[in-house]
Amino acid sequence: MTDYIEYMKALSDHSLTKLLSGVKSVYLTDLPDHPNVGDSAIALGEFSFLRRHQIEVAAAYSVGTLDPRISEGDVPVLIHGGGNLGGLYPQYDLHRQRLHDLLPEDRLIIQAPQTVDFIDHQSRTSFLAGIGARSN
Repeated sequence: MTDYIEYMKALSDHSLTKLLSGVKSVYLTDLPDHPNVGDSAIALGEFSFLRRHQIEVAAAYSVGTLDPRISEGDVPVLIHGGGNLGGLYPQYDLHRQRLHDLLPEDRLIIQAPQTVDFIDHQSRTSFLAGIGARSN
């Protein structure tokens, strides 16, 4: 099991490093504002990754605290991992849609590792038409 964990850690680190190549700071959003300790542990891992790679967190937001000024400038947005993408937690899907609506098309948005399980055809269609259609 330890080998598998180390493999997954290295794979995640490599993939996020590649996606964040040249990035000096990010807005970290969708941080947990609920008592799920697993999501809090994931957030700590995200902060640790960013610190190891000398990427500054320009601001951090939960779903309920997103500042519309996030649309200003060109700082990339990193969306917290964990949870689910696909309709199981609608408030988080709405949050990702809000990011899509607020941010210019060329703004880099990175979704940290996340379970993807669309609960129905409409959830999949909405995702693909919104944030899933972004070019960056």
